[in-house]
Amino acid sequence: MQTASRKFLSIPRFLERISRLAAAFLFLACTGAMLTLARADGVGPLSIAKTGHFFVGGKYVDTKDGPVLAGQAYAEYYIPTNRTHPYPIVMIEGCCLAGAGYMGTPDGRDGWGQYFLSKGYAVYIMDQVGRGRSPYVEAVYGPKSIRSPKSVERDFIAYEKYNLFPQAKLHTQWPGSGTVGDPIFDQFMAETLPMIGDAKVREAVNRDATIALLDRIGPAILMPHSQSAAPVWLVADARPQLVKALLMVEAGTSSFYEVKLVGAEAKQTKQQINTVWIYPPRAERAAALASADPEHVGDL
Repeated sequence: MQTASRKFLSIPRFLERISRLAAAFLFLACTGAMLTLARADGVGPLSIAKTGHFFVGGKYVDTKDGPVLAGQAYAEYYIPTNRTHPYPIVMIEGCCLAGAGYMGTPDGRDGWGQYFLSKGYAVYIMDQVGRGRSPYVEAVYGPKSIRSPKSVERDFIAYEKYNLFPQAKLHTQWPGSGTVGDPIFDQFMAETLPMIGDAKVREAVNRDATIALLDRIGPAILMPHSQSAAPVWLVADARPQLVKALLMVEAGTSSFYEVKLVGAEAKQTKQQINTVWIYPPRAERAAALASADPEHVGDL
């Protein structure tokens, strides 16, 4: 019986061929990386000294099925190697999203997390209670609420098409068409999550979880977005010594007045907080309230 003859490479030639293949692979990998960087808007390489996560807050609550742990929130942190600011920034995402949105945009750019890390800030990112990696305990929080694609398009992305307020037509910041089927819109829609439907419950549990976070990490700058502003106002009221600044990004609530939307779908939206404020120390007159100099924030 005859068998086909096989030719084996000598060890030196085998190593030479492997080296060529490795060099070719490295070239392709580097080329791909360069192409990716050319397409993305990023802050460049980051040097992180430490990263990790933990949960804060929560307590055991009796339910018909027995005790459950509820009210806890997931938090992750990034400490830059060259930390140049004493107070970390705590980022809390708004309606229907989790903290992952701070670490990248739907069109692939770096997020605010990377930006502030590049400026020497330690960054903490929290998933609100019952959202993202913070488990949803329906027996305690009640029914969920979730945004439809139409409401996301109208309220978040393409509101220039709906004339909800006089300046809406000037909106140009969303990349792509901003409608269902556009890849960037669909990526954002994929990030949306159910949230606690009862605003009072949502406000209270996130207030307590954020207070627990500050009690653990110490003084910090709070940076809520949209809906998460409501519990953050209350955190500042409860822990004024631990809140060094508030970066209110598109704050979805105001402590002083209501917002009225006008236009084709005119409606009045009450933008107040559901919980009583203390405002220590008490201001004896309106003149005692003054705006802080925004330039001072850079010194924190």
